Amino acid sequence: MCHTQPMTTQAQERIPAVTLKWRLQMSLDEAGISVEEAAARMDVSRSTISRWLNGRGTAPKRPFLAQWALMTGVPVEWLENGEGTGTPTPPDGGEPSPGVDTAIAKLAAGKRSATRGATTGR
Repeated sequence: MCHTQPMTTQAQERIPAVTLKWRLQMSLDEAGISVEEAAARMDVSRSTISRWLNGRGTAPKRPFLAQWALMTGVPVEWLENGEGTGTPTPPDGGEPSPGVDTAIAKLAAGKRSATRGATTGR
């Protein structure tokens, strides 16, 4: 009778996790949007975008991820946790769909007024 040894886990391949910073970078690259353009469209500094792309500091909050999703054409769920339907393919073959900048501006305005209300006690 022949006994076989179980395979060791050392022989298995290690697949690195696709982190938030990589999902942000992949979606930006696929959409053909520069860091400068992303900063301008989201009304944040270039250094903020760079921090997010490098995984430094705090991760972007959901309103920023929603803006990012609209800007790049990827599902917000995919940005948040790597799940969701669809692949990181921008709408219209790489160009933002009409009205995206308007939607991003509305999100940014809502985000700013919510932040101001929290800091001023309104």
